[in-house]
Amino acid sequence: MPRKIKIALLLSSVGLGLKVALNTKHYLTEYQENDKRYIESWIQLNLGNKCFCFSKIRKDITS
Repeated sequence: MPRKIKIALLLSSVGLGLKVALNTKHYLTEYQENDKRYIESWIQLNLGNKCFCFSKIRKDITS
């Protein structure tokens, strides 16, 4: 098998492994605390068995 094909196969299998190991989700929740209503949103990155939260936003929606 030519060297270029071996490298391409290796990179594609590594990419597939990363796609399985890396998982991102967006969450949005609404809740009430101290007679005020809030929404909270964040992006969660799951890397193996660890979770990291980014871009966490909380807004008061009490009307």
